[in-house]
Amino acid sequence: MKIFLTLLICTIITGISSVNVFAQPANNDCASAVVLTVGSSCVTTAGTTVAATESIPSITCAGFSATSALDVWYKFTATSAALNVTVVGDVNFDAVIDVRSGACNGTNLACADATTGGGTEVSALTGLTIGNEYLVRVYDFSGTATFTICVNTPPLPPANDVCANALLLTVNPNFNCGSVTAGTVTSATGTADATCTGTEDDDVWFKFTATATSHKIDLLNVTGSTTDLVHQVLTACGGTNLLCSDPNSSTVTGLTIGVEYLLRVYTWTATTGQTSAFNVCIGTTPPPPSNDVCANAVSLTVNTDLNCGTVTPGTVAGATGTADATCTGTEDDDVWFKFTATATSHKIDLLNVSGSTTDLVHQVVTACGGTNLLCSDPNSSTVTGLTIGTEYFLRVYTFTATTGQTSAFNVCIGTNPPPPANDNCAGAIAFPTVPTNGDCVTLTGNTVSATQSQAACAGSGADDDIWFSFVAPGSTVIVDLIAISGSSDRVHEIFSGTCGSLVSVKCSDPESSTTTGLTTGATYYVRVHTYSTANSTSFNICLKTPRPVPANDLCSNAIALSCGQTLSGYTDSSTLDNAPTCNSLSNTSPGVWYAFTGNGGTATISLCGSAFDTKLSVYTGTCGTFTCVTADDDTCDPGLQSIVSFATTPCITYYVLVHGFSS
Repeated sequence: MKIFLTLLICTIITGISSVNVFAQPANNDCASAVVLTVGSSCVTTAGTTVAATESIPSITCAGFSATSALDVWYKFTATSAALNVTVVGDVNFDAVIDVRSGACNGTNLACADATTGGGTEVSALTGLTIGNEYLVRVYDFSGTATFTICVNTPPLPPANDVCANALLLTVNPNFNCGSVTAGTVTSATGTADATCTGTEDDDVWFKFTATATSHKIDLLNVTGSTTDLVHQVLTACGGTNLLCSDPNSSTVTGLTIGVEYLLRVYTWTATTGQTSAFNVCIGTTPPPPSNDVCANAVSLTVNTDLNCGTVTPGTVAGATGTADATCTGTEDDDVWFKFTATATSHKIDLLNVSGSTTDLVHQVVTACGGTNLLCSDPNSSTVTGLTIGTEYFLRVYTFTATTGQTSAFNVCIGTNPPPPANDNCAGAIAFPTVPTNGDCVTLTGNTVSATQSQAACAGSGADDDIWFSFVAPGSTVIVDLIAISGSSDRVHEIFSGTCGSLVSVKCSDPESSTTTGLTTGATYYVRVHTYSTANSTSFNICLKTPRPVPANDLCSNAIALSCGQTLSGYTDSSTLDNAPTCNSLSNTSPGVWYAFTGNGGTATISLCGSAFDTKLSVYTGTCGTFTCVTADDDTCDPGLQSIVSFATTPCITYYVLVHGFSS
């Protein structure tokens, strides 16, 4: 590998750090509990557990038990039989709320530990005695941090807390959700019902009149304590269950037009005190698209190139299915297109996919009910084996088995360009004269539409090989494939001889190789193709000879550095120095050496800006007898680059080794 690098060394005056010491919170024990104000809304009190100690052991709450409880205490006087205790922690505070009655450390009445990180924790208390004093202990599940706490009267249940007061929903004529109805489960109670999933302890009710035999239900813009909601459709209050959905989107079928149905919404969790809010949308499945059946397939324009200048829009909204086991996914919402082949292969792209899912399947068949030619889950494919002038059918549908999908897309039929001029050995593109100083001679290649000219090597597929030739400038040549787009796994093979009578000299799956034993002045051929059978696009191929050994290849020839100096270098042709492992960074690849004298300041040495995977190791001592100072690999943004900073000692010589990751 050829490595270009830039080194920068400078001096920084070091500073002095300070240490913060925190006092214990005033309410570190129960006897010093802080009084909380009870209101109709939250009156918050700021708190912290930083520097707190454990007054009593942690409790098991919501199935969780902390190893310790660095707790603080609060107290309040009940003004209602039902009150909420709310703790809002910072991003590092996983709050546990422990509510107790009686004297200090009295009986545990309730607890809350529903969240797993910073956020809101609520303990919804019921059965309190008005006028009695209660204690609240707060601690973090695994550490300390700051928070706020308040006690308030919970709001009244929503108006639609019971089925008899169900809110009327507007039925939209399509899936656009132009009309939605707001809802919340805050303070809602439950309706026992074992016909659905989750814990129905905070349900609210809605109703709608069917305008079609099926409707799509969406719970949108879900916010609050949890987004995991359940919704259920019933024939009446206490009636027959028609649908139960944990996902927030579903399609209910088997409805009777003009009949009223009930929709129940609640949170899946059994944890009380949820505050989820949402919008309800009832959508109507549009009529099937005109190309819902193969006989009505929409004609596609075939583009003369791959630029997709002409596309045809499509959608599966309202589409039905065509049973067919020859492809993948669930073909329950397919739509049909047709095109006439203008070449033996065409590229198919489903572009600008939007809607409920982007995971589409497309299939090419010879006719309605005909032979399958291609089945693709990816939204891009190439169909081959076509007959010019023959009509073919393209079917598109969503992979998922979930009904009511609304995906829209554009269809592009593209035509691959003709094979490249160097598709065969006879058309090999010749490299200019290769210099002997290690500089690259570069050509551009493109395997789009290339065909296979002979058997593959390295266990690869060679269905898209192209050819180059060069005159050997010496006994050793290095090949690098760079600036690769499309499929990145390329194979290159070097041959001696003549086209039609070639002998393989080198086969390389890695994109870089070194070939030795060549005859100076002889012509050689290079074949390049992708490892897999997938077509790809462009790349650059670099041909060069090994660089001369760098002047600073050995420690004894280290190049001197001075503050603020920027240098360039390379590690090609360098040798391995057997420098010791430094900060667990082993030196198993060749490198080059630099040196400077410390002045007591902080030295910063940077390889940032290098496009190659470089490492830095710094030593003191003498060449051959080193002591590690520091080392780095890959920490300089955006990665694959290195930077070190360290305090220097005046008049001490520091040796800097720059080397590649593995070559």
